[in-house]
Amino acid sequence: MASFHQGLADLGSIWKYLLSAETMRTLYYLNQGEGTTVHIPDDLWVHIVYDAAAAYHRQVLPREHLLKSLTPLYLGRTASFVFATQGLTSAEAEQTIDHLCRTFEQQKPYLLERWNEPTLPPTHQFRVQAIPNAGGDHE
Repeated sequence: MASFHQGLADLGSIWKYLLSAETMRTLYYLNQGEGTTVHIPDDLWVHIVYDAAAAYHRQVLPREHLLKSLTPLYLGRTASFVFATQGLTSAEAEQTIDHLCRTFEQQKPYLLERWNEPTLPPTHQFRVQAIPNAGGDHE
C-alpha cells in the first residue's frame, strides 16, 4: 500500500487535473488513515476510472503519461480487492465483482457528466510541446 501513499505524494499535483475535486478529497482522506492498508471502495474506484476516461478523452495531458500516473491507484484498488475477498468462496468473490459492475452501471450518468464537460483552457492543461529540431542540425 506504500505505492498508494507515495503515488499521492508524488502524483497528487497531476491527479488534480484528471480527477474531480471530490475524488481528490476522498483520496487525501484515505491517505490520512492509520496503518498500511487503504481501502478504495467501489464508488471511489468507479469515479477514478470515469474521471480518468474523461481526462483521456479531453487529452488533458499526454495519454501515455495519464495512464502511467494511474498505476498507484490501480495497485491500491487491487490490494483493496485482494484484502476484501481473501477468505471468501469463489461465489462470494463473484458477488463482490457483480457489485462493482452494478456500481459502474449506476454511475454512468457521472461518466456522461464528466465526459461532456467543456475542455479546460490551455493554461489548465498539461501539454508537451515538441521542440523543433531538438538535437537536430545546428548551423
